[in-house]
Amino acid sequence: MTTISTTARRGTILLAAAGAALAAAALAAAPANAASSTAPPAKASAAHKPLTARPNASSSTRRMIDLQTGRCLDSNYAGSAYTLPCNGGNYQNWRVSYDSETNATLVDAQTGRCLDSNYAGNLYTLPCNGGKYQKWYWSADFAASPVLYWLIDDQTGRYLDSNYAGSAYTLNYSGSKFQNWR
Repeated sequence: MTTISTTARRGTILLAAAGAALAAAALAAAPANAASSTAPPAKASAAHKPLTARPNASSSTRRMIDLQTGRCLDSNYAGSAYTLPCNGGNYQNWRVSYDSETNATLVDAQTGRCLDSNYAGNLYTLPCNGGKYQKWYWSADFAASPVLYWLIDDQTGRYLDSNYAGSAYTLNYSGSKFQNWR
């Protein structure tokens, strides 16, 4: 299913699709004068999650790399989640499994623990329990170059974020590239 949303006051065309190929085809048909924006996607609700996408949908294991820092999301058996320089280790590989069209669970390939968060913004891993705090969805601005992806906790609506010091957490949308992941 393809969702197309235009935000007239910002002149932005945001596209989302289950596959990048479908999104690329839709983008090619967009007006050439469409400007890119780092505006967040429309506020999500339980009934509708606009602009959702699955980056690299064909891959079931991926590294989560912060676009600003270039650091990889990492974790350990104690349940801490943080970022480190990408090192190719299995702690930085995340199995992504989709339970619906848009919701994903991210499981650390080394520990088998699920990425989890809370309303206070803490990010950690716990044994997988199927709860909504462990459900995430992607949102994307396909008009941006490079494509901007956000990863949003389904329960809290907060965005995965990090800093150069290696802390990882969730925040409300800030417009910062620290909230963009590839």
